[in-house]
Formats: sequence, structure tokens, C-alpha cells
Amino acid sequence: MLTPQYEQGYLIYMPSGHMMVHLMRPDRAFYEGARPTATEAAVAMQGYVSYVGSFTVDGNAAVVLHRRDGHLNPNRVGDEAFRSFEFRNDQLILKPPAADVDGQVLQTVVYWNRLSVVNSD
Repeated sequence: MLTPQYEQGYLIYMPSGHMMVHLMRPDRAFYEGARPTATEAAVAMQGYVSYVGSFTVDGNAAVVLHRRDGHLNPNRVGDEAFRSFEFRNDQLILKPPAADVDGQVLQTVVYWNRLSVVNSD
């Protein structure tokens, strides 16, 4: 059984067609000092996913396309990510295409809960 890797995060879609996502593992370790060692920095990067860009939705096919203009991983800048989607109550469920990992087909499913409105009084 797979357990959740990223339990905290934000996914924001703007009416302008822009989007951003931040995902974080809740067990990320603090750096020992003011500046991370190379190992600490690598481990911190492995516990975080972040990208920004634009998006388009094909409602008939229930697919959203993220065009990544910026990404924590520089090798992913400029790529596109398709996700099938469905809504259940106040939850958005995104599924990237299934992946073959060592001969086993794995399906990632990301559940996003709608946030309450923050009172900014």
C-alpha cells in the first residue's frame, strides 16, 4: 500500500488562466545551521514540489493541462502536464497518466480540498 508523500499544499487556479502548485511533505527536517549543507538542501528539495504556469481545461474530456513556466526542478520548465479531473463535493481529484515503474503500473491520485474564505478584517 502506498502512503501519501505530500500532505500539505496549495493549488491555485486564476480566472486569467494562470496557476500554481506547492506540495510539501510534513516531515521535512529543519537545517542544522543558517545555511543548509549540500545534503540538507538535496533532502529539502526532495520533500517539495512547486511549479507555476498557465492552464487550459477540456471539460468534455475532463482533462486539465498545466504548462509549466517555472518549476523547482529546472529540467521540467517548459513541459506540459495533463491531469484527468473530477469534482466530489468540495474536493478536486486530479490523476496524472499512470506510470510504469519496474513493470508495475502505478496511478497517482491527488485530492485537493477547497479552502474556506479567509477573513481579512
